[in-house]
Amino acid sequence: MEKNSSKEKKTKFNSLADATGKIPYNMLNDYMFRIVLQENKEALRQIIAAVLHISPAKIFDLEVQNTIVPGQAPTDKEYRMDIYVVFNDNTSVDIELQIRDEENWEYRGLHYLCREFERNMQSGDLYSKDHAAYQIGFLDFTLFEDNDKFFSAYEMCDIENHYRFNRNFALFVINLNRIDDATDADKASGLQKWCRFFKASTYEELKKLAKEESLMETLANDIFKKNADFNIQKLCEDRDDYLRSEYYRKLEMKKLKADLKETKMDLSETQKDLSETQKENERLKALLEANGIALPQDE
Repeated sequence: MEKNSSKEKKTKFNSLADATGKIPYNMLNDYMFRIVLQENKEALRQIIAAVLHISPAKIFDLEVQNTIVPGQAPTDKEYRMDIYVVFNDNTSVDIELQIRDEENWEYRGLHYLCREFERNMQSGDLYSKDHAAYQIGFLDFTLFEDNDKFFSAYEMCDIENHYRFNRNFALFVINLNRIDDATDADKASGLQKWCRFFKASTYEELKKLAKEESLMETLANDIFKKNADFNIQKLCEDRDDYLRSEYYRKLEMKKLKADLKETKMDLSETQKDLSETQKENERLKALLEANGIALPQDE
């Protein structure tokens, strides 16, 4: 009964204009993130341009290659919630939203980037083929404590003089917990504004941002409509439940591994102590025998 009441509460508003309070599923739900952005190429164009700090006009066209049908459960192959985008013929972008720190992003992000770069190369292509691959990670946690910037761009370069090896292979990290630390360049590109839009947790915040830009108003209405769709609500909820259970499963696995490591260390110490005891027994036995003292025989 309580669950039904909860669902009714989520759909009680008739339009975005009269919606108030917490957004049931905002853009930090990666299912919502994906279905909203895959349906709006202009928003994707502006977000990618904001990350690359270029004019949106330089992205002539783009295509989302892994679309899903809103309201329908993704297949196993689709259930990775990143977005593959190809634009300007030879450029591919992998966009992913990561909410929980699973302590592996520096490896996962690099894997995704390498995969995208290789994806653009067809059998028989020359290595000189001009193509680019970018990986964009919107993270709701700090990846590196000693480099906790809002926006970081990582490229291959000389470690001494920072001479760039290739500008067509780059990994971008946006720390959603450092939005207030955005530079003037981040603000001018629109990146800070888009991140505030992703993080908006109430309809009041969402509507305030929507007033500043018509494109965000379009997306805000889309978020409201999708939150009113029971099937999409359920899939967002399922996705949250899945990620939460995976997170705690990995925490438990980490704890079990730590406990096993500690047990092995304790066993090693016990074996070491036993070995030392045996050596001491042998030493005492030899000492007694040297003094003509016979040890009692076991019956």
